[in-house]
Amino acid sequence: MIATGESSHVAIAPELPDDESIGQTLSAFANTRGGWLLIGAVPEGEVIGSRDCSGDMSRIRLVAEEDLKPALGIELNTVRVGKANVITVHVNTSDNRPHSMPAGKKGRAEIFVRVGETNELADGATLNALRSHRVVSRPKSAFEEKILEWVAAQESDGQNADGGVSPADFSQAANVGERRANKAFIQLETNGLLIGHGERGRRFYALP
Repeated sequence: MIATGESSHVAIAPELPDDESIGQTLSAFANTRGGWLLIGAVPEGEVIGSRDCSGDMSRIRLVAEEDLKPALGIELNTVRVGKANVITVHVNTSDNRPHSMPAGKKGRAEIFVRVGETNELADGATLNALRSHRVVSRPKSAFEEKILEWVAAQESDGQNADGGVSPADFSQAANVGERRANKAFIQLETNGLLIGHGERGRRFYALP
């Protein structure tokens, strides 16, 4: 995983981030497709190791169990890589999602999702779908199915690592009207089959 680098399900840090960043990453994984947080390496592949495995693991567990609401169960381990110890944190997609961070500057709890290599603040239809646990088992039309297949292909090719793809991207790739594409993307997001972030008109999407 270190050699492959960061992705929608892998986050890598040379040292333990602050509690807020830890909570954002853990909750983002739990709210989407799960993932791994690796402490003691850099995305380019160099292994540094954790200087205080016991202390770092205690902090991670405290964030997961006391800061996140509801509390989040995680799997914590250390892996010996050469002469260094790398902390591995495995997070499953949670049946209790959405998990939120304590109230931020805006005075309300914050819910994050994982999009590409980043943690994004959930809003709009994505936030509503998470809160209502709304996930339609399959798309309603062949056109929506085509969109999901295309988004998955972009992810496989590493095209949405910077935060997702847009309806305009799909419109150009599939040679269809942008208005039709935008409407279908919104419907898929509403049904919990895509996650989106950004302002209307400049919204980007990824698989949940």
